[in-house]
Amino acid sequence: MSNIMSIYYYYIDTTYYFYYTYNMLKKRKKGIVTIAFDDAYLATYKNAVRHLTKLKLGSTIAVAADLIGKTCEKRPVMSKINLKAAMHAGHEIASHGLAHANLRKLATKNKKASLMEISGSKKKLARIIGSPVTSFVFPYIEKNRTRALRLEARKYYKYIRITSKKPYFESATFMDPRELIGFAVRKRHSVKFLNRLVDYAAKEGFWIIEVFHLVGKRNTLSAHRKKSYRFFMHIKDFKKHLAHIRSKNIRVLTMRAAVKKLKI
Repeated sequence: MSNIMSIYYYYIDTTYYFYYTYNMLKKRKKGIVTIAFDDAYLATYKNAVRHLTKLKLGSTIAVAADLIGKTCEKRPVMSKINLKAAMHAGHEIASHGLAHANLRKLATKNKKASLMEISGSKKKLARIIGSPVTSFVFPYIEKNRTRALRLEARKYYKYIRITSKKPYFESATFMDPRELIGFAVRKRHSVKFLNRLVDYAAKEGFWIIEVFHLVGKRNTLSAHRKKSYRFFMHIKDFKKHLAHIRSKNIRVLTMRAAVKKLKI
């Protein structure tokens, strides 16, 4: 069998494709799903994070250190108390920069400031939660994939993730814990579609990182356009999807715990 990585595209919905590398995949007994919450919105904490805590399930929460207890894109962000409570309940707290900046754009204007978003946020967040921070999540969807920024993040973090619009499945065979890719769940994605992704990960023994942003009872307006926020999921749909995940033979682990489980 060839050692060259080959990318295969599989059709799964009328609108969406997901892809995975076939020749180098190593099937495992159990798949893994990581539930991630980027931006650490307070509404998401109250609705989704607390629900996971009741079920004794962990998630990875990415928060911008300078915005803790304030707002991100006009939405309230979790407080220091909220973050500590989540951490003690088994959730992983990851850095999402200092001010949720578009680092690639910032780097063209102020390279030092862009680098400080990566290194400075690690130190500040660690002081706030009183625990080491080992994971970094680049803000925005596929907008920080520059070599310089990703190399800078490697200096400070063991686990690094970017976020993609396409579903992506990780495998221990070729997975780099500092080149992880999460799938951004948007309001256009049906519960049925998300369930299919989980089914596939469970069947093949893969790892999928589902990235949620705002999970609650009411959506808000986008901070960038005069439309409703694209990265919203109603709490009822989230709970339905979570119930499906729990019905499958698949592990629910934080990003850090998943890497350790895969022994990378």
